[in-house]
Amino acid sequence: MRLFLLAALLCTISCQGKKDALPPANAGDLTADQRKELGRSLEDAARLADEGDYAGALAKHVLFHDHILEEYPAYRGVRLSFALSDWIELGQKYPKALEKLRSIRDEKTARLLAGEASLTLFNDVQSINDSLGENAATVALFKQIDSANSKFAERAYAIAGTDLVQAREYKLAHKYLGDPIQRLATAKGRFARGMQYLKKRVRGD
Repeated sequence: MRLFLLAALLCTISCQGKKDALPPANAGDLTADQRKELGRSLEDAARLADEGDYAGALAKHVLFHDHILEEYPAYRGVRLSFALSDWIELGQKYPKALEKLRSIRDEKTARLLAGEASLTLFNDVQSINDSLGENAATVALFKQIDSANSKFAERAYAIAGTDLVQAREYKLAHKYLGDPIQRLATAKGRFARGMQYLKKRVRGD
């Protein structure tokens, strides 16, 4: 059991692999000025929140979440980590921010349940649920995907695995874990390559 849990957790951290890309979200709705503002959307959101313009800050968060990857693909990690943390913090002062985040999560969940087999979409939902502390929603979603599309569930497991294990859904997690020894070996290899990449970036290679 201990080996299984370790393998499951390491897999979810480092075995996600290449994500499929979501189509631009209403790309044509952006003005030229809004596109120029994308890169500083988070900074603008923080400034507006400090100034008490919570509605303006929320608009910047929505802009960043919906469109940042169109212009800045490297912001993929920031979009689902720091940006969501800032959004949650705004929601503590401005409840409408949390309402909007949940509505975005619910819309994307509906698309997945309607059969849209997108890992990027699933990753968005899982990350939002995690930020909201509503991980049970990810487990419930994964169970429905497992019933409807086991091939997609196999791909999505790398994202949902930690939630399943923490919810003690061991039988379901084991269904998609595969060979734990091979998973561990793959995880170690990807982790090592990631560390080498970071070292090169630090050295400026």
